[in-house]
Amino acid sequence: MIELILISLFGFLGVSLLAFCGLPQMIQVFRQKHAEGVNVDFIYMWFWGEVFLLLYVLGTTVDLLLICNYVLNIVIVSVIIYYIWFPSRKG
Repeated sequence: MIELILISLFGFLGVSLLAFCGLPQMIQVFRQKHAEGVNVDFIYMWFWGEVFLLLYVLGTTVDLLLICNYVLNIVIVSVIIYYIWFPSRKG
């Protein structure tokens, strides 16, 4: 019973984070009056939303395609986070 509640909580957190991850980016664009740059909060909410949804999917299904989708999304967001933490230095 507790396991089912925990898995459902992961699903709820994942969906909520993904649903609202664009909000920090929208606020930044509205305040700056341009769409240059990416808000870090957007990236982190996207990343953790994908992680929680992967945990939910792993606990509720064996659909390999869906699992691969979430793993790939986590890898993509991780690469973006890496480039935010360690920007390339030119010249």
